[in-house]
Amino acid sequence: MPAAFGTLIERLYGQTVFFAPNGSLIGTSGAAISATAKPATPSTAYPDYSLGRVSEGAYDPKSQTVVRSWCSPTGGKKQRTDTKAIEDAFNISTIDFPPQLYDQIMFGTDALAAAGSQQIWKNGARYKDGWFYSKLINESGVAFGVMEFHARLTITKFPKINGEAAVAEWRVTDLADGGALNTIDSAVG
Repeated sequence: MPAAFGTLIERLYGQTVFFAPNGSLIGTSGAAISATAKPATPSTAYPDYSLGRVSEGAYDPKSQTVVRSWCSPTGGKKQRTDTKAIEDAFNISTIDFPPQLYDQIMFGTDALAAAGSQQIWKNGARYKDGWFYSKLINESGVAFGVMEFHARLTITKFPKINGEAAVAEWRVTDLADGGALNTIDSAVG
């Protein structure tokens, strides 16, 4: 039976998604966010952290297959193939993405200074860890299908500069360290 409000990617298509990097001071708690501290009021805290509107997406998990073999007590050889998920992730393309966050990931820096210069590729990381947030809005303006999880954000393809609206391609990977803070609200709007 299909989901009442579509699959994950169907739900993401066309909506604005958000990503708040670890260390950001947002939400009502006043504490820096981390794997164990997500923004307390995402509906009001995330607007400055928009990744733009999703124009394309695909679920792209990684799995590992292990073939197990053993000798049977009755003779012969038994074999079983086990497949387990080792990474849950999806790839999304967005328009209207934030240039500051994009530049931080691309150049491996912390927040870029408004003036002066700073070393690029200093931290060695081409990703940001933080909280991914998405929600659907119904015709009455009520949020539903809210999803939040601690994730790693990576640029997978740089936009072409051709005079048209740039499209950023991101990989959003669940870090599996948010525990019970990782949530999805399956309520239908």
